[in-house]
Amino acid sequence: MNNSIVTKAIVTEIVAERTRNEKDIISESVQLLNAFDMPRLQYDIMRKQFNQLEDGKHETRSIHAERC
Repeated sequence: MNNSIVTKAIVTEIVAERTRNEKDIISESVQLLNAFDMPRLQYDIMRKQFNQLEDGKHETRSIHAERC
């Protein structure tokens, strides 16, 4: 922490982190995801980061990979 001022938001975050238990961790790690509702990501090799692609709402997607 670079800031020496303690705010309500900081205290709330610390208390929430310290009171997490095993059940909280398990519930955060298990999620069901729908492949058609997920955002599409593209990896930028030069910047070494993922970027979210903008999809059209009416675009149909296949569950199969695109052919190169």
